[in-house]
Amino acid sequence: KKSKMAHFVANLVALLLLSASSVLAQGETAKITDGVYAFNLGAVELPYTSMFVVTGNGVMVVDPINSNSARVMLQEIRKITNEPIRYVFYSHDHWDHTSGGQVFKNEGAEIIAHTDANEWIKTHTGADQIPADSSWSGSRKEYSLGGFTMELHQFGPSHGNGMTIFVVNSQPRVAYVADLAAVKSTGPVYLPEFDTKGWENTLEKTLQLNFEKGVFTHSPPQGGTKQDLADHLGYVKDIRAGVKAELRKGTNPFAIPGVLKLDKYKDWAGYADQFPLNVMHFAIEEAVLGPYAAPAKKKNTIRSGSGSSKWHIKAGY
Repeated sequence: KKSKMAHFVANLVALLLLSASSVLAQGETAKITDGVYAFNLGAVELPYTSMFVVTGNGVMVVDPINSNSARVMLQEIRKITNEPIRYVFYSHDHWDHTSGGQVFKNEGAEIIAHTDANEWIKTHTGADQIPADSSWSGSRKEYSLGGFTMELHQFGPSHGNGMTIFVVNSQPRVAYVADLAAVKSTGPVYLPEFDTKGWENTLEKTLQLNFEKGVFTHSPPQGGTKQDLADHLGYVKDIRAGVKAELRKGTNPFAIPGVLKLDKYKDWAGYADQFPLNVMHFAIEEAVLGPYAAPAKKKNTIRSGSGSSKWHIKAGY
């Protein structure tokens, strides 16, 4: 049964990636600040936004997404600069973020990922994905190129393996956050592969970093601010508090998604259909299964808290 489910999931993700790669779109590039840009292929229902930095001595890219997105992003980069593509960074291990790397490798780029992400990618390589050329470990690493430094931060388990927060020392400073936050948008469906305690921990520690603007994978390329990340942390905490309050009243955990309402988020993308699924994840975690525990083979080299993928589903990731 387990192998059949794994086969089904693999086929589903491959189909989703194939569908994404078949989208014909011109793409949209937004200038965040001098040297820092965000690119989105143009998907309406589920934006996938990458970031690239033109340093004066080469280009750094974060998350190629897939080959189609990477090819169009390369065209967009070439409208801005002829500098070589030097580094491509993977935010974590999931196929829908870190496929398409070969497009930039063909340009001479070095692909870099946290070791927790890369070890998983090596043994679970997607159809459009290649492992990183080099990996880093621990909680922090810096890569400098031209007039810019890219900070890489890993705060332990949160979502997937090796989830990395990126901060560019531009003026103003810009962070890139994959999956863990978005601009006025709920979490993805039932929060697959989310370690919610680790999620909170990573958002809290990210808020302590020095940055003003944010680029979020599942928000339009114009991005947002540090406040958007703070708002998302509030959303996570409010769901947990609401679920715990219902459990104290004796509400059946499986009934909580139909009972709990958080009207302060009612205008967020995904609230109508994905908010109840987000709530279900917390209810099951708090009352049935306990904290998320990553499989033994997916241990992170950074420990904090307790241990989840995301699909191409409507707004809200």
